Amino acid sequence: MITIPRPEYPRPQMVRDEWLNLNGPWEFEFDDEAVGLEQGWHEPDRRLSREILVPFPFEARASGIGDPSVHKVVWYRREFALPDAWSGRRVRLHFGAVDYEAMVWVNGRLVGTHRGGYTAFSFDITDHLRPGLNVVTVRAFDDLTPDQPRGKQALTERSHGIWYTRCTGIWQTAWLEPVGDVCIEEWQARPDLERGEAEISVRTGHAGTFTLHVTARSGEEPAGEAVCTVSGGRGRVRLRLDPLRPWSPAQPHLYDLTLTLLDSGRVQDRVRAYLGLREVGVRDGMVTLNGEPCYQKLVLDQSYWPDGVYTAPSDDAIRAEVDWVLRLGFNGVRKHQVSSDPRFLYWADRLGLLVWQDMPGQTLSVPGSLHVRPAGQAEANLIRELTELIRQGRNHPSIIAWVPFNETWGLYGIAHDPATQAFLRDVVRLVRDLDPDRLVVDNDGWEHSEDTDVFAIHDYAPGGEELRAHLEAWCTEGWERTAEGYPLALIPGARYRGQPLTLSEYGGLAMLPPGEEVPADRWGYGRLEPDEGALLARYRGLQEALAAVPRVAGYCYTQLTDVEQEINGLLSFHRRPKVDPAAVKALNDLVPGPAPLAAPRPKAPVEPTEGSAG
Repeated sequence: MITIPRPEYPRPQMVRDEWLNLNGPWEFEFDDEAVGLEQGWHEPDRRLSREILVPFPFEARASGIGDPSVHKVVWYRREFALPDAWSGRRVRLHFGAVDYEAMVWVNGRLVGTHRGGYTAFSFDITDHLRPGLNVVTVRAFDDLTPDQPRGKQALTERSHGIWYTRCTGIWQTAWLEPVGDVCIEEWQARPDLERGEAEISVRTGHAGTFTLHVTARSGEEPAGEAVCTVSGGRGRVRLRLDPLRPWSPAQPHLYDLTLTLLDSGRVQDRVRAYLGLREVGVRDGMVTLNGEPCYQKLVLDQSYWPDGVYTAPSDDAIRAEVDWVLRLGFNGVRKHQVSSDPRFLYWADRLGLLVWQDMPGQTLSVPGSLHVRPAGQAEANLIRELTELIRQGRNHPSIIAWVPFNETWGLYGIAHDPATQAFLRDVVRLVRDLDPDRLVVDNDGWEHSEDTDVFAIHDYAPGGEELRAHLEAWCTEGWERTAEGYPLALIPGARYRGQPLTLSEYGGLAMLPPGEEVPADRWGYGRLEPDEGALLARYRGLQEALAAVPRVAGYCYTQLTDVEQEINGLLSFHRRPKVDPAAVKALNDLVPGPAPLAAPRPKAPVEPTEGSAG
């Protein structure tokens, strides 16, 4: 039997028992001259000359290729056979993520296209299948342009500074699943903690009339049951939960859900999911969780891996990363300029970790580029992908905030351009329409509109005294400015309305990882610390500054791990601690806030068996 990478079920918030994992060896080809379409590389008998290990991008060593140079067009080919038990059912082909534009053929026939490198998509391939072996072919195109969201991926031949190795093509699990003619396409939960209920809505994409039966369990105990009619492709029901146990980092309680779609008593579809009942808000200058102040103790997480680029080597590695965050004394992460792997969100939900989720930005990494505002197609690309990102993540209780923009990337000229200011307002409104149950940090770092729910400021002051002076100045002299040398905190004409102030990037203390090789062009914020004692001394000064300014509602330290040549992590790039985790936790505990490990972690439920290699 072939050992396949990332064999775990890839969509933990919508589980069906039958599925087929397509990770593993695929045929592969670079198409640097972009001749593949004209020459018919999508035809089923056309073989490709190389091999790649999916789901790792070709830039990653784990893919078996490990070529970080620019190849804008790449092709994949894989044969598969369906289980006999799937006969007579519809078949969906899923991709967790393909960066950036994907064209997909099955047996030489185009089944669909998708644009966006950070979100999942699927196609119904039933009408394109044939008995026996089938062939799936994928063409991925990833341009070097500011028009597409690309996060921290470099636009040069090599990684440098804060810009890292590019990710091209398939980088999350590819898989198949059978469904009926009518199935649940999407579900959403709206928690109502005051009533002890959750509103569950579903979309089927079918015009007929059906019955939705929803059951909830709290551990082994029944916790609720509700039934509604699904008509015109949509249905909605209120599910009362008893016993009532809210979700929080201290007690990350989850209700296991089963959603069953019936037609005259016959089961059409059944999916398993889970629900965390919690409410997020803002009051008296603090972020609140379940009505109580929740001090934000976040760490910046950029989700790069030494051998996988964007792709984690295993589910165990993802869980270990969540564990490291908690051991270091943080209660959350800011997923910075990359989408969260669904398995990361699963473990954040299970183990109790808050998540601020960035939308990967549109930016250039060449001198002078930050003064040009992408418009037109760039704005359309961002809105489309942000919409998909929110729809895919809004059932995870761990996500408490969406961050559509970072440091004015994609908003250049906002200080003086009314059209850009209107675009930011439109995006904030879109996020709230898609997900009214979470906060919106409109432009993390500076140049906020007054519509932001959180006033998130970046300040890489080198020491505690300077940081404290900056924080006190913001709290006493007005909120319109950040530190000297930084852009304005508010765009001209915007007012500060008492939102929580968070120091959402700071620190960045640099130290070489003991016993590990680092590129010669290593990079860090400010000076290089010679040893653990020196780094912890500076960290103490920063934390004491935060503790001394009670108006501050939270922080996000830069950063969890080193990334390639950037050596600002508390962990090395290989996820080894550079300083004593207990010492870091003790310094985080100097700042007021809830302890992230106040309750035992729940045992993870049994999941579907691993998909076969196919």
